[in-house]
Amino acid sequence: MTIPARDIPMTIIGGYLGAGKTTTINQLLSKEHGQRLAILVNDFGALNIDVDLIDYHEGNTYGLSNGCVCCSITDDLGTTLADLTNADNPPDQIILETSGVAEPAKLAVYCDGWPGISLQSIIIIVDAETIKARSRNKFVGQLVCRQLLAADLLILNKSDLVNVNELADLRVWIKEQGVHAEILETQHGAVPSEFLLAFTNKGNHKNSETPNNYDRDHGDAFYSLTVEDQNPWHRENLVAALETMPSHLIRVKGVVSLVDEGSVESHLLQMVGRRHSIQKSDEKIKQRTLTRLALVGINRNADLDEIEKRLKSCADHVSIEGKNS
Repeated sequence: MTIPARDIPMTIIGGYLGAGKTTTINQLLSKEHGQRLAILVNDFGALNIDVDLIDYHEGNTYGLSNGCVCCSITDDLGTTLADLTNADNPPDQIILETSGVAEPAKLAVYCDGWPGISLQSIIIIVDAETIKARSRNKFVGQLVCRQLLAADLLILNKSDLVNVNELADLRVWIKEQGVHAEILETQHGAVPSEFLLAFTNKGNHKNSETPNNYDRDHGDAFYSLTVEDQNPWHRENLVAALETMPSHLIRVKGVVSLVDEGSVESHLLQMVGRRHSIQKSDEKIKQRTLTRLALVGINRNADLDEIEKRLKSCADHVSIEGKNS
């Protein structure tokens, strides 16, 4: 789908109470990511942002020391989205932390239909120690399972609280629930910011898109790959390639040149899990004809050459002004 360049990318972070959603967001806010974020917290309790990050507090809005803002939206999500999309200086990205008893899939439909909002992904965080017991609870079990099914990417947090065999069994159990999302194991909410942040069409995209520019504390658990191509690609070929990428490829983002009615224009590509969007870039980036993508995934003896070959094959049979690429 093509998304207007003015749309603000949004990531929804959900999961049941105590899974580690706020801890994950605090980890993100404590890092240098170069983006102005609007963090929306839809919860029943008090806003739980680390005090060292708070610069000022006005009503339900907290100004953060890194230039981001954090808002409590227990009353009206629509009013908050309208304020953000109509702002003179809108944020680069919105991250919505849902209530632990919310339905992320329903919120996604609401937000993705909001003018000026582009939903990038639904990330569900679960507590590795308690998720199976929660799913069997007669009061909240069905809700917990629906939260799992909404995931584009599932974060298995607190993995240090279960042993290796329990973790392996838990992975099998999650797939048995019908979850098709890739599963990422982590501890203390330490999720690489590459998986949480969208690519924004700012002038600094060359630096921000370096695939090695993410938290290296995860050691060899992840791989990164840069794909560059001087040839324009077919949109249909690209969509087909994205839909057949291996499940261990979690994140793709960057600029891609596509043929559109005989001319070449740059687009912003986002993919998290199986969800992707292709959005026309602004006028500044539109002058670029180079495709440059950053890919990050889970290191499972991935065939990176095959992934790169599959993407570059999107240029096959492209014809511009009567000349084949």
